[in-house]
Amino acid sequence: MAPEKMLVRYADVLCDVCTFQILNDGWGRRFDDLKRGDFRRCGACSYRARTIVEKHGSAGLVVEQPLKWLSEEDQREYAAVHEAAHAIVGTDAGFLLRDLAVGTQESTAGGISLTAGGLTRWEMKGVTVNTADYATYLVAGMRANLRWLADRGWDTHANRMDVAYGGFGDVVNLEDAVDGRLDMRAVMRDANRTVDARIEKRWPHITAVAQRLITHGRVDADEFRSVVDAVDRRTVPDPRPAQGPSKPSNPSSIAPISGGTAMSTLAEQARTALSLANEKATYVQGALQQAGLDIDDIIAQLAQVTTDAETVQQASGIYQQAKADLEQLQSLINSAVDTTQQYAGVL
Repeated sequence: MAPEKMLVRYADVLCDVCTFQILNDGWGRRFDDLKRGDFRRCGACSYRARTIVEKHGSAGLVVEQPLKWLSEEDQREYAAVHEAAHAIVGTDAGFLLRDLAVGTQESTAGGISLTAGGLTRWEMKGVTVNTADYATYLVAGMRANLRWLADRGWDTHANRMDVAYGGFGDVVNLEDAVDGRLDMRAVMRDANRTVDARIEKRWPHITAVAQRLITHGRVDADEFRSVVDAVDRRTVPDPRPAQGPSKPSNPSSIAPISGGTAMSTLAEQARTALSLANEKATYVQGALQQAGLDIDDIIAQLAQVTTDAETVQQASGIYQQAKADLEQLQSLINSAVDTTQQYAGVL
């Protein structure tokens, strides 16, 4: 029997440097070939792919569609949360909402045809938007999806890469808006920081809109505002003075809408904290990997200096020692990540 192709996820194949760049800069145009399962652009990714094939004796690799492991119901909720976050953050910035929908949608981003799980549309004719607000709006869907995964204990490294993949269209739109005028990594970092705080504050609104979207498939601007206002009325404290002991609340009247359960237990808080720590660790791992490659280049450049000058030899030796120290640091970081992931798995 001829060997079959092996099913893998992006996290299995992508090298540390590409992973670092995708999680920091977004899955933009320069990683479009990876979306097609073509890893030849990066030597390290190609090597990892070949190693997997040789180890398992397979005929090749097939990259699994991101988030395929989610049930159909969860995929719909995931998409609804993504679009609801866009709608909430966009309207907070003053954008004029037309409607939002969940379900297979054909769209384009930067001239690239895409198939998405949902769509949010705006009345933007004649409206001027600053880059910071636009960036925050575009990353809102991805960041809300990370929050949604974390609430369920599913915020793993492999799943974060799937979320980044799903944000391809948003990142391409942001790249077009930035158009090389600003550092993309700085734009993404600032937008993520801003929107994370916004999502934390507006999570009840996001989940309420998502639930309505799941139920109806499409929500127009009037219905959106009605849902948001209803959440505001439910969460505004009663200004009247207390009249003796209050009666127990009816849980059914204040329970968070499905998909928006707040972090109410220590275990959930711990999982979220560990997830955020490991996300930062992924950045550190990628940065260290990139630093190691840069040091190798420096050593190679010094080796081309045709002189026996002691200064050059000494510098080369220092860089080689730095590379050894860097590898030791990488090992420590990897060990710490493994430990926290194992602990998160038993919470």
